Amino acid sequence: MAYLSYERAKEIWEVMDTFKSRVVKLEALQQVTQLEVTESVRSRPRGFLVLVSSACACPVPLLNSRLRTGTAFLLVGLDALAWQKQHAIPAANWQAWVPSRWR
Repeated sequence: MAYLSYERAKEIWEVMDTFKSRVVKLEALQQVTQLEVTESVRSRPRGFLVLVSSACACPVPLLNSRLRTGTAFLLVGLDALAWQKQHAIPAANWQAWVPSRWR
């Protein structure tokens, strides 16, 4: 009788060790996931700052003279107009303007 209870206790102990190792693995995985999420949250503002600084530095050479400034505003206006009217132009017409190797 004592031998059977010892064997049963041994089996229970092995099952508990297995579950303990699984819990430890899950906790480690959770910590790694939390670190990845925290790092991605921290990298978003950094990437946004790089994007904004690049966008602000790009048009500065275009604003050196009145002609360049006028040309830049004209191009921005034409881009805005094309963006608003793009739904009115069928896709077939766009494909005629774009070379086949770019598609």
